[in-house]
Amino acid sequence: MIALLSMAFAAELRDFQMVAVALWPAGVQYSFELEWREPLFDNQHMLLKNSNVGLAIHTDLTPSFWRVGPVLKLEPVAFWDVSIRLYGTWFFGTFSSIIPIEDPFETDATAEWKKEHRELRVGGMGLRVEGNTRFKIKAGPVVAVAELEARYMEVRPWHGEVEYYWDPTEMLDVKLHGWTFHRNLLVAAILQEGPGDKKLWLGGILNWAVCPATEDENLRAGPILWWKPSNQRAMPNILLASQGWWISSFVDPLPPYTWLALRWGNI
Repeated sequence: MIALLSMAFAAELRDFQMVAVALWPAGVQYSFELEWREPLFDNQHMLLKNSNVGLAIHTDLTPSFWRVGPVLKLEPVAFWDVSIRLYGTWFFGTFSSIIPIEDPFETDATAEWKKEHRELRVGGMGLRVEGNTRFKIKAGPVVAVAELEARYMEVRPWHGEVEYYWDPTEMLDVKLHGWTFHRNLLVAAILQEGPGDKKLWLGGILNWAVCPATEDENLRAGPILWWKPSNQRAMPNILLASQGWWISSFVDPLPPYTWLALRWGNI
C-alpha cells in the first residue's frame, strides 16, 4: 500500500506504527504516522544528504483519548530539525481523562483533591498546536538528542464549568486555554552491533515539563534500552524505559513512569 501511494504521488513515503504499554499515565497506546518526504538538496555531504521537508498525518489512540492531525517537518541539516503539529483530541471521559481542578495554586490541597476525586473524570474535545525543534549529535557510538517544544491547547469539556484541569499526556495541571513548555534529552550508546543493521542501545532519557499559568511542573528521568534486531520492516524495534519522578505536584510518591514499546517503520 505504501509503495503504491509513493508511485502515485511521485514522492518518498515513509511510515511508522507503534504499540506501547505503560504503568502511567495512559496504560496502552497505538500510534501511526504516514509522511510524504521530499529531499531538499542533491548533495552527498554527510550534513546534507538526508535533508528534507515532509508533510505527515499522525494519530494516537489510548483508553483516554484519540488524537489526530497534520505535521509539517523541516530537516535542513543532519544535526537540526523543526516541526509544527496541529492535533484534534477527543477525551473519552475514561481512564486518565480530564480531571477538573478548582485551584491549581493550592498545591497540597489540589493534589489531595485530585486523589479523592479521580472518579470525576470528564470527556471533552481539544485542539493542540505544537512547535518542536531538535538538535542531534553523534560521536562514535554515542548519540545525543536535545528537544525543545511549546504546546498551546484549547480544551472544551463536555459538561461542567472548570478553568483548570489535569491533563493525562502533559502530566500537569493546565488551563483550558494555555501553554506548556517541554525540554527533553536522550543520550544513548551502542553496546552491540551485528549483521543486518542489528543494534543495541543503552542510555538515559529526561523529560521536563512546565505550565506557567498554573506554576506546575514535572521532571522524570531514567534509563532506556533500545533493541533493533534487524532492518526488516516486519521486525519491530523494542524500547524499554523506566523514569523516576524527580519533580511532581502529587502528594503521594508516584511509581516510576515505566513503558515498553514495539515500533515498526522507517521514520
